[in-house]
Amino acid sequence: MRHIYLALAFIFLGCNTPGPAWAQDYPSRPLRLIVGYPPGGAGDTVARFIASKYSEQLAQPVVVENKPGGSATIAAAMAAKATPDGYTLYQVTGTEFTIAPTIMGDKLSYVWQRDFQPLGLLVLSPGIFVVSNASPFHTMQELIAHAKSKPNTLNFANFGGTSTSFMANEALRNAANLSVSHVPFKGSGPALIELYAGRVDLFVDTVANASPLIQSGRLRALAVTTPQRSPLLPKVPSMEELGFKDFSYGGSIGIAVPISTPEPIGNKLRAVTQTIMKLPEVQKRFSDLGFIPMQEEGAAYFARLSAESERLAKIIRASNMTME
Repeated sequence: MRHIYLALAFIFLGCNTPGPAWAQDYPSRPLRLIVGYPPGGAGDTVARFIASKYSEQLAQPVVVENKPGGSATIAAAMAAKATPDGYTLYQVTGTEFTIAPTIMGDKLSYVWQRDFQPLGLLVLSPGIFVVSNASPFHTMQELIAHAKSKPNTLNFANFGGTSTSFMANEALRNAANLSVSHVPFKGSGPALIELYAGRVDLFVDTVANASPLIQSGRLRALAVTTPQRSPLLPKVPSMEELGFKDFSYGGSIGIAVPISTPEPIGNKLRAVTQTIMKLPEVQKRFSDLGFIPMQEEGAAYFARLSAESERLAKIIRASNMTME
């Protein structure tokens, strides 16, 4: 009986060990990072790079899982339902939290403020209007003039109806009073194939993904979607410079975990995220790719997303934007 009591005592003590004690053994197996876009795009590039840095810091493999579709809402729903044990990370691309709730409403199976806790903001991602190098349009003014003279003849590609890419297209269409068609894609790769083939006429890509293709001559840049020019492409005008007031449709990429992830593990992952983002090689890599590297911690990051959500919701409602 004495041995039984001792065994029960050890079990009791083990079950009541403070969180930080058992969290010291975390992680003891590989992690996964869920990404809402297919391989080959800017979001996937960030995911694979940041996964390698998490792996270095946590001494465990971090495997990227691409779950494209629905402008990352499918991936977000999957991550929200994942076991909250710290072994599932989710790469937030912003729009599934800021635009999708307004446009899709109760069609979403997640509520991001309720279902996720933030680890931190990684980068801001400016967007850019691009055409194929074979396109007859060399400036945004030329494209707009053509669209006005020949309504319903141009196709604008985007990342889907709940993306900043879609928002930028729709903002251009409304501001210039154009009659054009939206063509949604699951990511940059498929959209660029159609752009090169001439089956779509304009695409809003990320500066990070498009800049190498612009510099190599495969794409032609017409304008960036943020108020300032991109340091990576200083000769490309901003939409605001071209007369489109308050035209600001950039993206962001951050990391989150399911809401019920234990606090000690969440704190550890937040600390690791900040450590990674302070590394000079990480800052340089993201800058070289055309991103704006950030060091914004969890609470501030989600506050940013809330503010952006409110701003975009007003624009969506005022313009009667809907998914096509």
